[in-house]
Amino acid sequence: MLDQGVWAEVRVGGEQLRLFSERNAQGVQASVYNVIAKNWIAPSEPVDDIEQGKDRAAAHARAYLHNAGHLELPPLEWKNPAQRSSRQFSIINSNSPVTAFTRTLRKNQLWLMWRPS
Repeated sequence: MLDQGVWAEVRVGGEQLRLFSERNAQGVQASVYNVIAKNWIAPSEPVDDIEQGKDRAAAHARAYLHNAGHLELPPLEWKNPAQRSSRQFSIINSNSPVTAFTRTLRKNQLWLMWRPS
């Protein structure tokens, strides 16, 4: 779940990408997800800060779009996590009181991420 950081959505040609720059348990990371193909174009890559993550995610998306048909990356509108349209549910694992799972449901997607409580 994106708690600290920003995300942007790109729709150009027949492509739909989600770009992320986030701080999580592994540090600050950048990534790009292809919504239509349901795969990661650029899986989580360590970066120094959120701004560098935005630049790295944009660079990966720009290269992908160029290779996908000489498409141009439109101007990005970075959003904070509160602007993400999803329903979030927290489930406590009864076997371990220190473990919490956050499940984010979106249309036909399910994201399951672990976070320490």
